[in-house]
Amino acid sequence: SRDDIIGKVCITRDMLAEHPKGYSGWMSLSEVDPDEEVQGEIHLRVEVLGSQGSRRLRCSVLEAR
Repeated sequence: SRDDIIGKVCITRDMLAEHPKGYSGWMSLSEVDPDEEVQGEIHLRVEVLGSQGSRRLRCSVLEAR
């Protein structure tokens, strides 16, 4: 069967502007469906790769709880 959606994390442009080399830390999950309860957080590492002409975003899940 399909995986269950347990929540989401939003990474904003403002967050990336504050951390131009990338970010690593715990982020709380927010709900996808207002009828579902969300509990948990995820430890992400977000890296900005490349130069101005060709930038890429790499997101790695390190832990979840």
